[in-house]
Amino acid sequence: MRRFLTLFAGVCCLHAQASFGAQPAALQIECKEAGTLSATIEGGKTVLAIKGGSGIGRGTVRRGVEPWPQEVVVRAYLGGLEHLAISCGGVTLSASVLSHSGNRRLLHLKKDGKEGPPLEKGSPYWMEIQTLDAAGKPVKGLPPKGGRFEMAVPKALLAEARELGLEWIDFYR
Repeated sequence: MRRFLTLFAGVCCLHAQASFGAQPAALQIECKEAGTLSATIEGGKTVLAIKGGSGIGRGTVRRGVEPWPQEVVVRAYLGGLEHLAISCGGVTLSASVLSHSGNRRLLHLKKDGKEGPPLEKGSPYWMEIQTLDAAGKPVKGLPPKGGRFEMAVPKALLAEARELGLEWIDFYR
């Protein structure tokens, strides 16, 4: 029953976001805190938005029989990105933005339970982590109030599985 209610809350979250953009076909969202993870279509890309809540969360996005959309973007409306994990199949891409030392971006890949070295730009799992203000303009450092982190999910990560797991921690929670 709890799983049904969680799935129902996630589906309601999708319907609530429909006014901001078209609803992605055949995507289901399950999230512990209703309203913290949503999906919309904007300019031909599917946007998974992380907003509100306690600053610590987890959600799952499942696709139907159709393949993943051409472009899947994660927008994390967080003050800081201590940890973001995007999992698909047996692969987890972990990202963070340091709160010090020039706000360096770190990416690691874990395959079948084994963590590899930091990722480099040539990797098929590489993703840029952009910092944007409330108007969507790039900024240096951490996002100002109303801003966000934005990253395109690498196609290599979406290749096989039907389920995409997201976990996040805001270091300003």
